Amino acid sequence: MDKKQKVLGFIKQKGPSIPSWVYKEIESNILMTSALMSEMVLEGSLIISSVKIGGSPLYYIKGQESALINYLNKLHEKEKRAALILKEKLVLRDSILEPIVRVALRQTKDFAKPFTVKINDQKELFWKWFLVDDNILIKKKVYSLIGSELKKKNKDFHTKENANKQEQTKVIQKPNQTKIIKQPEIQQTKINSLIKENNIAKVIVDEKLNKELKKLRIEVLNKEVIRKKKEFDMVITLPSTVGRLKYFCKFLDKKKVNDKDLSSAFVKGQMEKLPVLVLITGELNKKAEQMIEDLKGIVVKKIKV
Repeated sequence: MDKKQKVLGFIKQKGPSIPSWVYKEIESNILMTSALMSEMVLEGSLIISSVKIGGSPLYYIKGQESALINYLNKLHEKEKRAALILKEKLVLRDSILEPIVRVALRQTKDFAKPFTVKINDQKELFWKWFLVDDNILIKKKVYSLIGSELKKKNKDFHTKENANKQEQTKVIQKPNQTKIIKQPEIQQTKINSLIKENNIAKVIVDEKLNKELKKLRIEVLNKEVIRKKKEFDMVITLPSTVGRLKYFCKFLDKKKVNDKDLSSAFVKGQMEKLPVLVLITGELNKKAEQMIEDLKGIVVKKIKV
């Protein structure tokens, strides 16, 4: 039996393991055993965990995922808290979570599995407990999280629609006669004027931002308007000593930037698998300043536009 077969035999019997538990079994040293097990990961015969024991990840065989729960206590306190919340709820909606929990779930890759759901023509991120494979259960949990909101939106829409109809049309009843009087409509020329003014304002804001980006030698690869004049999501490149580096960039034009703003930027950067640059025109509040210490791979820079 070669060493790789011995490693597989050991892990099948003992469950997820680290090299220091295996090296004696294959009559080698820890360094060589670690290299061998890393090679087996590349080959696909072993899977590596995110959770670590004394600085080393666990190596396991497909089908042993449930055994990882024995190492939940090895997570950092914030990640452990987030994992336990997910374990209890089974499914969590990312957008309504506390910023710290949202960030922590992205670090607990063994226990938190992401999936998206299309709501009102927009994709929204959810998390499921790693042992949940029942699609029916997941659908029920998702519906319980968004069902009441959708019902409320639907109700508000119909209420608003009815109110608009009542405002737009007045009915005057007389004996044997019903007369409908419509409210005067806004002149099309006025509408065109408003559209033109808004477009001009938008272009001016973009031009100012572009000047600042040019000063920083930032090249924009892609830009999405989140809030007109106030918030943009961009994929950019920045100069460095090793060439231009790709970043996810969020621009925020607001007086006070909070922890939710940073969390949102960090989450999108994680989804794009890119480091994050946040360009702000205002100041960070205290919670945002504290959050920067917990977030890795995010840079905040103040600019003038």
